[in-house]
Amino acid sequence: MNKDVIGKRVKLKSYVNLVDNENVHHYVYKILDNVTSDEIGSVMLYKPEEIDKFLYCGNVGMKIKEEYQGKGYATEAFELAKEILKELGFEKVIMTCEINNINSYKNLSNHVGAKYIGRKKVPEDDSMYSDDFKEVEIFEKEI
Repeated sequence: MNKDVIGKRVKLKSYVNLVDNENVHHYVYKILDNVTSDEIGSVMLYKPEEIDKFLYCGNVGMKIKEEYQGKGYATEAFELAKEILKELGFEKVIMTCEINNINSYKNLSNHVGAKYIGRKKVPEDDSMYSDDFKEVEIFEKEI
């Protein structure tokens, strides 16, 4: 999906669109400031063939640069990403955060309005597994 989406303060600019060796579609968007065009972060959308594989990494990933965190950019970027997710056929998405990422946890539950599902261990043989990423909090959001 090579569509750019523009919001009040930020826009999502299509950056990468690929299918990996596990038949997972990856859509990566840069989050850019509408006025300065500064890169604030990125949004990654994942559409797997098997949803069970994504209960620990989710369908939506987001990285916000440290100097922009806590200013509502992630919430606005998610609202824009919902337009793309709907076009991709999603009715709901799974989102996760590291168990120690309190700000992400609060954003998902308070600002995004995602429903908390629980906690899940990341399989040791998965590429996401690391000393800092062994267990995740899982949320679900209807779009």
